[in-house]
Amino acid sequence: MERRAFFCLLAAVFGLLALFASGCAPERRYAHSEGSLLSLEKAYADGCLTESDLQNIAYYYHTRFGESTFAGAFTPAPKTPATLAEETICRIKRTYLDEVAGVPDGSFDRVYIVGYFGSYGGCAAVGLRSDYIAIDPLLYPEYTIGGVSFYDYDPSAVSIWRSDALEQ
Repeated sequence: MERRAFFCLLAAVFGLLALFASGCAPERRYAHSEGSLLSLEKAYADGCLTESDLQNIAYYYHTRFGESTFAGAFTPAPKTPATLAEETICRIKRTYLDEVAGVPDGSFDRVYIVGYFGSYGGCAAVGLRSDYIAIDPLLYPEYTIGGVSFYDYDPSAVSIWRSDALEQ
């Protein structure tokens, strides 16, 4: 009888652990979007980014693969933070699934941040891809936003994530 009680107790403990483990999935913790994704143009037009921010983003965009296309003797501001926090990554992925992919029950494991170009005034400049949307890149040899030139620019390669907390 004691053995049976022990196994019942053990099964209950494992059941609770399984319940807590499934409840800790990032998709559940970040079930609601807490931000919005903007194009570079929209973020600049809305005042979320300055010309200086665009210069930094352009620098990191051009040098992401070791390219040296960036003209002039520009010294970028260091990325602050140097990498995105896991919480921010989850918030960005949730916003992407809700707003862009239209798959609110999608998996964060199928959304990829393929580039991080810095954070500016509470906004994060990121490159996003997913298994949910096939993108046929449209490359512009030169594309100017706010007086800053982007070369071999793919508008889908850079998105600006803005936290809803900034709008309050």
